[in-house]
Amino acid sequence: MGLGFTTSYIANTTNKKIKRPVKVCATIDQQKVFFYAEVIKESIKVVHISNTHLFKDDDRGIPYQEYSNPMAKAYNQTTHFQTRIKTNPEEGFEQALAFAKEVNADVITLIGDIFSFPSEAAIAWV
Repeated sequence: MGLGFTTSYIANTTNKKIKRPVKVCATIDQQKVFFYAEVIKESIKVVHISNTHLFKDDDRGIPYQEYSNPMAKAYNQTTHFQTRIKTNPEEGFEQALAFAKEVNADVITLIGDIFSFPSEAAIAWV
């Protein structure tokens, strides 16, 4: 699948947006997305991680378990999208970080529902 865009907005030094044609293309190959733009002169590797729904807890979370348990328990066990092997969010997150290291990523993005419940233990772990 390929996507092509021919117009983009580029900001000039006075912060006014000037509309001019910029050739941009995106292609998808398996789980990889490639973006090409004439304004990008060097290639970079970005590993994009989203919706991890991480959950860890300790004694600091006890007062909040009434609120955290329903959401956390919904994501404690997941299935790997390719292998269909049972896993969990923390294991998947660690695998994603290991992959980013393996491919020598220049940038790692972590977006979406990072935590099922943002306990102090989960935030410290990440």
